[in-house]
Amino acid sequence: MAEETPAATPATDRFPVTLDHAIGSTTIEAEPLRIVTLGPANQDAVLALGVVPVGVSPGDHGTVDGDYVWMRAKRLDLGGAEPTYLSEVDGPPYEAIVALAPDTILMPYSGLEPEEYDRLSQIAPTVPYAQDPWATSWQDQTLTIGKALGRSAAAEELVATTEEFVVSAARPEYAGRTVVYATTSAGSSDFGIYMPTDPRVRLLLDLGFVLPPGVENLVSNELEFVGTVSAENYDTVDADVFVCWCYAEGDREAVEAMPVFQAFGPVARGNYLTSEDAGLVMATSSGSSALSLPWALE
Repeated sequence: MAEETPAATPATDRFPVTLDHAIGSTTIEAEPLRIVTLGPANQDAVLALGVVPVGVSPGDHGTVDGDYVWMRAKRLDLGGAEPTYLSEVDGPPYEAIVALAPDTILMPYSGLEPEEYDRLSQIAPTVPYAQDPWATSWQDQTLTIGKALGRSAAAEELVATTEEFVVSAARPEYAGRTVVYATTSAGSSDFGIYMPTDPRVRLLLDLGFVLPPGVENLVSNELEFVGTVSAENYDTVDADVFVCWCYAEGDREAVEAMPVFQAFGPVARGNYLTSEDAGLVMATSSGSSALSLPWALE
């Protein structure tokens, strides 16, 4: 399990290391000691490999003072000071990042734009996504950050042990069952249906579930992570199991009271789960990591 990672994993790779990515390549000359992470979950991989970042993006939902439960637990295990929280509401906060004097900026799970990358690279070597924005798996995120930190072997072990934990959480009755993961809110009968590019769907697939035919037809681009289906088309996303995240407190009760929701196949059969637990949702979605997944699955 991820929480068994040594508190301080020493760097074993030789520097400099060069990482190729979607915007070019980045060379890190020496072992990073003052790391800034931007974007969700990137800080988790750094923490899991034994380093406390000096600056991180604050959590979006389900946090306590900017920290997720799994993130805070690991940081305290490492005895690290609280990082500076860097709001990205208006894009990368360049001046705040400069003030932290980072030697490396890590954001393999992000939507970094080329012009933003250029500005950040003037501050410190910056590592964005390898191929497509917002599409990096937690495994590739961990391996990329492991290489940047000079801890490739530890990152590979971390991925392997976390994958083993996910496999151990699977149940025989999941195998081959169709599943749909959606989001909705009070006052709307539309579902936002998550695609396989979304981490929460990838997790369900890893547990043995499959998507029903037609779900991926809701989007026109394979990089889109959510498609919309209206009430009159619910039958196109009928599934053995329906999982639904409601954004705001009270949304679940409002949604479950809608007759059209009650008549939806998996709901009518009692095979559905709705949740307002934002921490749990983030642990299995954009916040998925080798730290969050064991916490969420347990």
